[in-house]
Amino acid sequence: MKRSTKVLLGAVVAALVVFVVAPWVYINVIRDDAPERLTLQTAVTTVVESSIATTDGESESDEPRDLSGEWVIVDESVVGYRVEEILFGQNVTAVGRTGSVTGSIVIDADSVAEGGFTVDMATITSDSSRRDGQVNGRILQTATYPQATFALTAPIALPLTAFEGQPTRVDATGTLTLLDMTREVTFPVDVQLVDGSVNIVGAITIVFDEWNIPDPSTGGITVEPEGELEFSLVLTKNG
Repeated sequence: MKRSTKVLLGAVVAALVVFVVAPWVYINVIRDDAPERLTLQTAVTTVVESSIATTDGESESDEPRDLSGEWVIVDESVVGYRVEEILFGQNVTAVGRTGSVTGSIVIDADSVAEGGFTVDMATITSDSSRRDGQVNGRILQTATYPQATFALTAPIALPLTAFEGQPTRVDATGTLTLLDMTREVTFPVDVQLVDGSVNIVGAITIVFDEWNIPDPSTGGITVEPEGELEFSLVLTKNG
């Protein structure tokens, strides 16, 4: 075999290692798996009794628990994004999250009358500092638009199951503000009362073009045209 042919073959093999084998090893061996989707904390569910037990074990009331009042988001809450990437031919789920979220809801009798939350977008981090730099910079421009907000615009009727501690799915409608755009969105949320806290979990589909978000794709990385703004909110009653 001529020396030039050997050199060419060696270059091809080296290229395969750099562009195929190395990314595969990183994604499938070195890199940690993406966090699972946010879900209700069903493992520690305590079903709320519809009556209050007295010291001798008898019930004082058979009425469902009254949840009316303001419920405030606490530190255990998480908001972030989930997008699908193709990294040098390998499928990757990219997830970034933050606990910097504030807000509240107001429950009036059997419905959520109002509510919303605000996220400090600049504090969202993933497993890649390079990705975080892209997200905070050209993609979400967090220096200019540091917050994303959601505000409920229609009451959410709560079925009886929500007052009994059972996981309950309802639809939420409101305005989402992301970057410099505000749009109305409707999406399903799962609600559950657990150990005196209201847990709300959901995800809002974000089509990048519809929100004037630049294509997140960059050298060697192709990103799907949409992602999810996912959240897990834990709220405790104010007062």
